[in-house]
Amino acid sequence: MAILPIQDDAELQEFFGRTPVRSAYQLGDLDERYSPYCRWFGNREDGELTHVVLVYRGLSVPAVLVQGPESGTREVLEALRTEIPKSCFIQASLEHQHDVEAVLGEGDWRSMVRMGLKREDFVPASGTEFVEPITHADTAA
Repeated sequence: MAILPIQDDAELQEFFGRTPVRSAYQLGDLDERYSPYCRWFGNREDGELTHVVLVYRGLSVPAVLVQGPESGTREVLEALRTEIPKSCFIQASLEHQHDVEAVLGEGDWRSMVRMGLKREDFVPASGTEFVEPITHADTAA
């Protein structure tokens, strides 16, 4: 298993685009405003990405976002152990909990609920409302 850095945003977009609600943070981090804080790593099988790990250092406490099937996750994390900060937030599926704890130690696991909206169901607001993009200044990072 060779875990290598990924620098192809189109490839990452395609990988995370398969699960856009689950991958909302990763898709957002592909924006050029956040790229200086991101290091992307991936595992490939037969040329296709199976796992992607994002090490995000744009917050006061770094975040590590793990995505891929349960099988192989432990090996991916072991290969990246030196890239993962000793103190960080981890975002991973509960199916990855055992492997994450085996490699990085036990943590305080909390559930995260995601909401999604299909493009065809979106109804723009009317009136004087406006949209204001949020940035790092809004995260208290």
